Amino acid sequence: MGEAREAMADRYVGEHASLADYVQELTEGGTAIPQPLRFYVDWQAMARDAEINGDLFTVQTAFDVVRGVLTSSREWRAHIETSRQGRLFD
Repeated sequence: MGEAREAMADRYVGEHASLADYVQELTEGGTAIPQPLRFYVDWQAMARDAEINGDLFTVQTAFDVVRGVLTSSREWRAHIETSRQGRLFD
């Protein structure tokens, strides 16, 4: 049980309506997407790929509620930390 708590504390990155919402927030927080290109970004596909690759996973408690997004790779944790500092794609 202690190991599970430690993993949650180390990898938990917050609550979001969906994994796609989280990926969008993370990406937009670290890079400027030109307005004309915003309609071409497929947040669902990006979230699906991150989940399939095992980079991110969720703990979903209801049909439309994602209680936690967790990272499972060092690369994503580094992207998250850099995004929080506003420099995702320098």
